[in-house]
Amino acid sequence: MEDLHSRTWCLYNSETKFLVKELNLLQIRAMLTIIAPEYRSHFWVWKDGYKGWMPIMNCTPALRALSKAQNPLYPPPPPGEDFVYEEDDEDKEPVLMLDDVETSLIDLETVVTKVGFEEGEAETSELPAATEGNAALAYTPQHVYELQEHTGVTQPLDLDHKGFVEKREVVRYKRQYKVIIEIDGNQHVTQTKNLSVKSIQVEGKLPYWIPHQSFQLILERYGEQIKVTCHPYGDTRDQVLMIDVIEEPGIYQKWLLEW
Repeated sequence: MEDLHSRTWCLYNSETKFLVKELNLLQIRAMLTIIAPEYRSHFWVWKDGYKGWMPIMNCTPALRALSKAQNPLYPPPPPGEDFVYEEDDEDKEPVLMLDDVETSLIDLETVVTKVGFEEGEAETSELPAATEGNAALAYTPQHVYELQEHTGVTQPLDLDHKGFVEKREVVRYKRQYKVIIEIDGNQHVTQTKNLSVKSIQVEGKLPYWIPHQSFQLILERYGEQIKVTCHPYGDTRDQVLMIDVIEEPGIYQKWLLEW
């Protein structure tokens, strides 16, 4: 069980170089909720037992503060002001909960940014993308550590370079929507297994007549349809389709966040 009250945490703002020591987990969570989403990437956490600093958005105990309450609060208008509460579903920011069943499938892409000390320009080189089941990478300006199942820091990775590793995450949602593919008089109907903003995985193998290049399919949910232009991933004819163009991106995002 998580210790909420021990003051064993530290919080660091890499933009302002400001360090706060001897915080407890409840204080870390409270601070995270008031940090604007666009600034959260500047904040790092460390606690007694960790070998290095961790981005706050990689810290599962801290992220629990972003989960939606079972009984949302609707406060009265502030004193002396006209106030109307409205919640726009399309304006909701997707929250990444690493221990959430619906977001348990995560695509990880990793790039290494080498810091150019002499010329002052960074150069970038790609590393192989992590495969499903691999541990995630946490990064600090000094060291790179490996996380086991996103829960804690273990040992440094042996990387012969200066700089840091940047982790990009794409959440996959387990959603079952009808998929209709019609090409040159052929029709294939199946359903999705899971989706992300980058790709769609469908049930079963794709038929032989699916082209290697881009084609259009239809996603259907409760009678509502979205046209998606995509292409098969690689030459294996597996069930993964990489998304090129989504005709209604706003509706597609809403589908991902709703169930």
